Amino acid sequence: PALRCLHNLVWHFSLFPYNMMFLRLVTVGAAIAPAFAVPLNEWPMIMTHDAGTGYFSGGTCSLLHPVNDWAQTQPTGGFANQLDCGARALDLRMYVESGQLEMHHASVHIDKKFSDALTEVKAWVSQNPNELVLLYASHCDGQSDDDKKSCHSKVQQAFKDAGIYELQCNSLKDMTVELAMTSGSVGSGKGSVVGLLDCGMAENYDSSITCYGDILAEQQLIKNGTLSAPEASYVCYGDDSDKAFNKFWTYMSKTVSSMPSDGRLWMAQAHWQYDAKSIAQGTLHGSCILEDESKAKVHDKLIEKINAGTYPHMNILEVNNICDGGNELLHTLRTHYHVASVDSADRAIVI
Repeated sequence: PALRCLHNLVWHFSLFPYNMMFLRLVTVGAAIAPAFAVPLNEWPMIMTHDAGTGYFSGGTCSLLHPVNDWAQTQPTGGFANQLDCGARALDLRMYVESGQLEMHHASVHIDKKFSDALTEVKAWVSQNPNELVLLYASHCDGQSDDDKKSCHSKVQQAFKDAGIYELQCNSLKDMTVELAMTSGSVGSGKGSVVGLLDCGMAENYDSSITCYGDILAEQQLIKNGTLSAPEASYVCYGDDSDKAFNKFWTYMSKTVSSMPSDGRLWMAQAHWQYDAKSIAQGTLHGSCILEDESKAKVHDKLIEKINAGTYPHMNILEVNNICDGGNELLHTLRTHYHVASVDSADRAIVI
């Protein structure tokens, strides 16, 4: 049995030309199996929420840029910057304007050709041979009805033109990290990138996870005599931040307690959600989406929770403001969920 295990381990290594690989060691009796054989929906990755907003121009977190303040979820610098900061999955909201495929965040259009953004990802992957990047495209929309109808097919064609392998929803149940990396490899000695279009992802959206409490609703309850003391008003980086984080942690614990049994990928949206009321309060506080994350120290708190063993499972951890401690968060995910770096030249396991 030991000889057979060693043979299987060598066989798995022989499939990949990479100098560095990532493995999770799974012990079964006396056998140790490489993690590339585990399902893709058990592989921990950080996803940047509304990744396309990293291409916004003009600045943010200033009264001079009210639109960007509450639409820009990622620091300026594009996809390569986000990947450098720890992202391994990108949340792409697709939009077609006058026949050209671009991106959007809700009603805010992002002036960046999608094909150029894909070129940037492939260039990054080519220089990082030990990495797998997932491109999750969804929320297809368009300027006109014809633009909207063409969105899906244009995304598929963009993936094809860029040489990016598109995962099929009906194949996710049997999709392993090994198969995804093999299918998405951009060349010998290079990394891998795969696309997924508007399916196969349990998004687990919860609109109640907000940085700011509902002051107006609270004032009305006090006026009606049904609430004697302030309870619903809070700020996620204020003295009463625990009111915001209590809901945040409850959501996280519920979301990561189990995984989809049908093989779908799944995310935990570890960021604040926004509506008109939250934006109004954030504006009054002179804040913005990026600063709400950094001032609340969301990523630092996530690292503490993960290190404490709070979350039994993790697949796609979606965040805002990736460059605020993103690499530290990625390292924590890979360490806690037993992803080890393996030098294929020496066959030495380095934790």
